[in-house]
Amino acid sequence: MTFNRNACQRPSCPSAMIGLFYLAVVFFLLFFGLGQKSLSGSEDRWAEIARNMLSHNDWFHPTINGEIYFDKPLLSYWLIGFFAIVTQALNEFTVRLPGAVAGLLALFCSYKIAQDLFDRRTAWLCACLIITSYGFLFWTHTASAEISNMALITAAVAWFVQRRERTDFASYLVFYVICAVGSQLKGLTAFVVPLLIIAPWLLRQRRWKKHLNFYHLAALLVALLFFFLPYLGASLQPLPPGVEAQHNQLSGLDLLIRENIVRFFNPFDHVDPFYSYLYEVPRIVLPWAFLLVAALLYYVPRYAKASQSERWLLDALALVFLFFTLSGSRRWYYILPIMPFCMMLIGAYLANAEAHRWRRPAIFATLAVLSVGAVLLISMPIVVRTYVKSTSLPTEFWMGSAVTLLAAALLAAAALGKRTTILQRLTGLDDTPSGQFLSILLLVSALEMAVVFGLVLPGIDSYRQIRPFAVSLNQQLQTNEKVAFYKHPNTTLVFYLNPKEAIAIVETRQQLSDSGNPRVIVSEDADEEALFQEFPELRSTAPLLRTRRIAEKMFSDKSNLVAYRLP
Repeated sequence: MTFNRNACQRPSCPSAMIGLFYLAVVFFLLFFGLGQKSLSGSEDRWAEIARNMLSHNDWFHPTINGEIYFDKPLLSYWLIGFFAIVTQALNEFTVRLPGAVAGLLALFCSYKIAQDLFDRRTAWLCACLIITSYGFLFWTHTASAEISNMALITAAVAWFVQRRERTDFASYLVFYVICAVGSQLKGLTAFVVPLLIIAPWLLRQRRWKKHLNFYHLAALLVALLFFFLPYLGASLQPLPPGVEAQHNQLSGLDLLIRENIVRFFNPFDHVDPFYSYLYEVPRIVLPWAFLLVAALLYYVPRYAKASQSERWLLDALALVFLFFTLSGSRRWYYILPIMPFCMMLIGAYLANAEAHRWRRPAIFATLAVLSVGAVLLISMPIVVRTYVKSTSLPTEFWMGSAVTLLAAALLAAAALGKRTTILQRLTGLDDTPSGQFLSILLLVSALEMAVVFGLVLPGIDSYRQIRPFAVSLNQQLQTNEKVAFYKHPNTTLVFYLNPKEAIAIVETRQQLSDSGNPRVIVSEDADEEALFQEFPELRSTAPLLRTRRIAEKMFSDKSNLVAYRLP
């Protein structure tokens, strides 16, 4: 489908003022509260590796507490280091900043793809759906390579769509360099997924034939050389002092093969059911899952009569879904790159299928999802009270409840009073009952996501104890006093303690002696009895520090730590 310039004149296309409002919402949703939460989940790996790169001035050996960790490529750590240098700080904000910036790139490229394949109206709807979706905002607020990987995959496809008729060296080179950069963020999916997405267009009418040329091959070889440069740098530069090689003795290239190829055919972990993406994709696109189902019910039966762009999009979605499903290793974030293209399909459906019989039920089901979310946010203080022992609740919970209640009342009054013109102007949608209803859904979703990521999650973080534990422990450590972990290291604690050298991990008194006799031992609560058996003198010793048990049902036992000073 070619771009229709007349479509720009319709009321559904955003004006400059609407565009500015959208940008304000985007920046608020991506950056508000970005650094308020302490590290959680696997974020500590990215933070600790970046900390060691900066402290050792070694950018080719990712290190966690004195051991090489090459399970992921280097570029995602470099981005954190870059922002830390620019801002002169390494904290939760700079650790997550690359993901938020990648979110901006993903939004722009998704808009460009949808505009080139369909029109500006579809592209606008696609962008609005992406920025108000749970999966997108979750990963832009998480220190990881997931959203950056998705952004580079989307950028590669956007470049191809722009230049799909070109056969010059520069067009090929930029495409493959984008894929190579994406592969240095997470792995080879940044090469494979863009090729799967563009394959339907190349195979139809045998378009691939004109791309079999010397320039194409030369560009691919240059991009491959570019991709291998970080591994070459790692092999040429010696390890920093006090850093051990990876315990599995695998190099960066070995781990690239294991994490991408071996994991695909012979998974060693992350083995979710083969049907897991049937419910994980709807989870990623929440709250727009019902509209995705309706779009598929509309387009799949009409495949033979669909436009060229619609068939291309359906084929691409099918190939990407099949690729990740066939992989033996599955996690919900693996298939995150499919999300922008799902939103394009929903956008095309909303723009072109006004009379479809499943459209209205899907919209009302989406309203039900958002209503349940609003009720949960309003009742958040009551809900959390059942999980925690403390009598006080974070201020963020009360603020989130009040903001949601007030906004819901205002939106309901506007809808009941049929005064939705201002809402349509804010969202850029057309003056139809469907456009009025959809404008309300988009604003409600944006509001709920802002409350969740800007208030609720930072409020929940007040119950996490590792960051205050680390701050208190640092204050109580005497000059040159060393710390050791009993049995299990805690990477989050290592990052917050910011030690000059690796923290020893001990299980016996002899190991404690071999590691230089650290005087403070940190243990998980679950290992405390075993600690007493190995060091019986600690049984009658008061703990130097212990995390408070105030939200046991929310967090794992690994969050409960205790520190003892050896007498």
